[in-house]
Amino acid sequence: SSGINAEYGAFFYGFFKNKRIVLFDTLLDESCNPLIGLEADGKKRQFPSGEGESSSQKKKGCTQEEVVAVLGHELGHWYLGHVYKPLLLNQTVLLGMFYLFGILVKNEQMLADFGFPEGSQPTLMALTVIFQYIFGPLNRVFSVSSTLLTRRFEFQADAFAVGLGKGELLQGSLVKLVTDNLSFPLADKLYSTFTFSHPPVLERLEVIREEMKKEK
Repeated sequence: SSGINAEYGAFFYGFFKNKRIVLFDTLLDESCNPLIGLEADGKKRQFPSGEGESSSQKKKGCTQEEVVAVLGHELGHWYLGHVYKPLLLNQTVLLGMFYLFGILVKNEQMLADFGFPEGSQPTLMALTVIFQYIFGPLNRVFSVSSTLLTRRFEFQADAFAVGLGKGELLQGSLVKLVTDNLSFPLADKLYSTFTFSHPPVLERLEVIREEMKKEK
């Protein structure tokens, strides 16, 4: 990841024996990533004249303990089944949409309401009409529901990391994530609830603190 951009993060993917947790190398700070500050050939990176390592770039990344906290968050996604649950939900919705399409495409009254001649069977045009005008609002409802579910998963994974005793470290890693990635930490609560798949960092920090109080 460091060869592509300076942003960092982590994610979990896969099923059964093929599960993987990916940690960006940019997630690590200098204390646990010896490759930071090196060129591709292994030589020490040269900084522009008048600048040194201390002045040209601030220390970025997380300490080893904070990386473990991030790993605890990703393990929470694995333990709580946050990969296959959305997949099963998406497949169920997709099958339901095709089933409903099979019913609606044979509805002559509906086709007539959209201006098609009675007795006609314009399958391709009916496909466009049904998915754009009938499934459109349903897709919006499903999209919002999916966003709310993903947000819930993120809070649950944070709570799992807190249960492992990594609450303080996880808070530190989230703050560094926002700072180093130059993300804006503030967002309208109502807008973010229905739009952001990941809650804003301030919301996550607040929930983590509440979970830490419960653990005491």
